[in-house]
Amino acid sequence: MMSDFWNARPVLITGISGFLGAWLARTLVDRKAHVVGLDQDPAGALALHPDLEEQVTVVPGNVCSVDDVAHALDQSGARTCFHLAGQSIIDPNGRSPLTTFETNVAGTWATLEAVRRAGDRIEGTVVASSNHVYGEHANSPFDEEFPLHGTNPYAASKVCADAHPSETDRTACTRRLPGHQLSERIKFSWRREHDAGVAF
Repeated sequence: MMSDFWNARPVLITGISGFLGAWLARTLVDRKAHVVGLDQDPAGALALHPDLEEQVTVVPGNVCSVDDVAHALDQSGARTCFHLAGQSIIDPNGRSPLTTFETNVAGTWATLEAVRRAGDRIEGTVVASSNHVYGEHANSPFDEEFPLHGTNPYAASKVCADAHPSETDRTACTRRLPGHQLSERIKFSWRREHDAGVAF
């Protein structure tokens, strides 16, 4: 790991008040990054981490709004964007599929469009996915080469969101780690003029 990579680095986390967003914020703050988050909930899981609310800035906004995400990117001066915002309730009966698709699909498009508009200032974007995109498979653990086979609205919306980075002209990387692994270790890479690998 580049030990000083995160030191004073401006970062935006969408969904910062969620469980994983708060853990990522904690990790980045501990590495001296300047963390700004976009969320509709000003506190949420941030309150579970002592003093974290005082160490990050939360910009209120809707992840489905390109303008709201762009405003948060501008306010943060972010060079790295982590897109974690989304509807995370897994509802196999599909009682609220519209909300799930709006948040997880349109929210990802809005975030990537805001990143595209920000230009070269944004050096890397990480889009959080879910191991639920694989559906049922005979073998586990899942390999990222497994076919995507989401079988409920949540999983299907994440499959749709996974297709977004490859459809934009901005560099982005999608990670599909189970939640417990994401909170322990996040690994990502992105392509700019050369490959740069960063790990926590």
